[in-house]
Amino acid sequence: MILQNLNDIYFNLSIIDTTVLFARFAIIPLSTLLILYVSLLIISRFKFFKPTDIMDNFYLNFQFSRLYAVNFTALLLNGFWFYLIWNSNINDFNWSLFFFEITNLYLQLTPFIISNIILIYIYSRSNKLISKIL
Repeated sequence: MILQNLNDIYFNLSIIDTTVLFARFAIIPLSTLLILYVSLLIISRFKFFKPTDIMDNFYLNFQFSRLYAVNFTALLLNGFWFYLIWNSNINDFNWSLFFFEITNLYLQLTPFIISNIILIYIYSRSNKLISKIL
């Protein structure tokens, strides 16, 4: 039962059940944040730059690592999004009409858009902090 629901949440683009759709609205952004912070933990341990006066600043180095982690997570998220659309039939999209129904594929893709908006916010905030430090 649980494995079937996880398969529906992650690998089926068109969902008919509303509870699974609401679970997707919660799980996709949370799993994106989990991937972001796990990659941030891994990337922040690496030294990408030669030790200089600017890069010895831990806070600055952490912000650069956050930018790299956001880019890596966005690449994974958008690659997965492309995979879902590729395996789904592109003819399922109704390009001329938007019906607010549970079977609407635009509504099904909204959690991925929310995840991208979260990543854009984290990226812009880190970018502003780097500009403020430098």
